[in-house]
Amino acid sequence: METRQALFGFEQAIGCPERLTGNQRAALQWACVEEFDRVLDASCENSALLATLSERFRVRAWGLNRDGKNRTGFPEMITGDAEHIPLAGGTLDTVFMTRMPEASVSEKAFSEIARIMRPGGQLVLVLPGLAELLFPGKLFSCVSGRRKLMRRIQSMGFSHVSWRRCGIRGVIIAWKKTAFE
Repeated sequence: METRQALFGFEQAIGCPERLTGNQRAALQWACVEEFDRVLDASCENSALLATLSERFRVRAWGLNRDGKNRTGFPEMITGDAEHIPLAGGTLDTVFMTRMPEASVSEKAFSEIARIMRPGGQLVLVLPGLAELLFPGKLFSCVSGRRKLMRRIQSMGFSHVSWRRCGIRGVIIAWKKTAFE
């Protein structure tokens, strides 16, 4: 795995715009992004994450939108979902998923994300936090559910899968395997 600039302490280091949601802030706290990376927000709820990364790190960013309507004003919105991403294979350095409906965690979705990522690319998933406490029995409600998801991610061609806590949220970081792994 190559060395990449971490965004650890993103809020303290460069200021975190108020426009970011809690999930987006959690993702940025643990993501490793370099200037000119190619980034996809696969659960684009607004353009704040993409705009912040574009402004601060001059990344090339795309937002994935299921219905094709660009409500965000961000110029690089593409139509699709996590199971059907209309980008060429091996083109992305980082994929963010800051909102995870159960449909987006299917094996087909992880397979599609692995397809569009370059070897050594980073996947950043933000898991619900307070929802775990309020709705026990749901997908990520316990440690065993997180471990199961992490094993599934690893089986889809990712390595160095780890869990990080960020306040009430959890962040899974995974790296697409390279030819040398």
